Amino acid sequence: MPDVFPAQVVECINKVYKPTAMSIRDALNYELGALKVIGIWWSKRKSSLPVTIVEQSPDMCVLDLMLVYEVFSDKNAALLYPFNTLRNLARLQARTPVLALLDGDLIVSSSLGKFLLDPAEAAALVLSCHEHSLYVLPIFAIPEHTGASGLELSKNLADRSVKLDKDEFVKLVDAKEFRVFDSDRYVEGQGPTDTQRWYTTKEAYTIGAATGYEPYILIDRHQAPWHDSRFRGYGFDKVSYTSQIDHAKFHFKVQPHSWVVHRPHPKTKASDAFFAAYNTDSVSRQPDAHDLDKGLQLQLHLEALDGSVNAQMASKTFVPSIDVAVQNCLASLSWWTDKQQ
Repeated sequence: MPDVFPAQVVECINKVYKPTAMSIRDALNYELGALKVIGIWWSKRKSSLPVTIVEQSPDMCVLDLMLVYEVFSDKNAALLYPFNTLRNLARLQARTPVLALLDGDLIVSSSLGKFLLDPAEAAALVLSCHEHSLYVLPIFAIPEHTGASGLELSKNLADRSVKLDKDEFVKLVDAKEFRVFDSDRYVEGQGPTDTQRWYTTKEAYTIGAATGYEPYILIDRHQAPWHDSRFRGYGFDKVSYTSQIDHAKFHFKVQPHSWVVHRPHPKTKASDAFFAAYNTDSVSRQPDAHDLDKGLQLQLHLEALDGSVNAQMASKTFVPSIDVAVQNCLASLSWWTDKQQ
């Protein structure tokens, strides 16, 4: 696309930017915050795939980047990482008919790119997504590593694994080099994917969503719900989004040829602080101001928000809270106002 298009993204976001500092108290009051763009870089290369996705193959990579910042007012600001707002801002840049909704620490098997380079397969996927289906990419992780050397070995194994064909990768799972993501502590997260069936299938199969499900998916760019920007910090963001999709009556299918792998990395200080508070205190008691320093009050707030959102979805009154910058861009960017693009 011409250089004018990324400039339009910067303009529609920064035009409504108000430089106010975010605090934990603001988040508890459902303030959405404000992010400002300080740089945007779009690849000059033309995409050969109909999906906006991170792809490891250098001959397929068309990388677009946006650098943003948010101002915070207190030392606990790192607990307020705006996951969903950042997801929405990243999505604004997508111009392909299908999105892959992934996290930044996931890498995609090269088999997906190869699959989508077949024009007939790509067209069938786009049409199926347009007809309100989505495709789950099974996710796997390496068992816990030990120390810096173990981390490097695990990263190298993850990088190699996504270049294998499916049969070779399944052998690594059988050898316990990989396991289903979080299967050791949160079975609900990936249980509905039915990876036992995926290991041997050559065809997509239909599944149902369930409470606690956190799939990574391919979905139509225009039909996918937007993420609720009130979810900040760690917890309930993906579970709540899956509920949105389920209530929107999408057909859940599992992509038979491809998968994603979690690439190991050190834990962040924000993550350590947040979960230390959550795991060492009782979440049944009423929080007080002291808990602001440890993150517990925000966790209780997210639990309450998730419950409220689920109740609204059940009564068909739910509308996700989207920050004003995204709303402004959706009303002005041509690849969003024109549903045919």
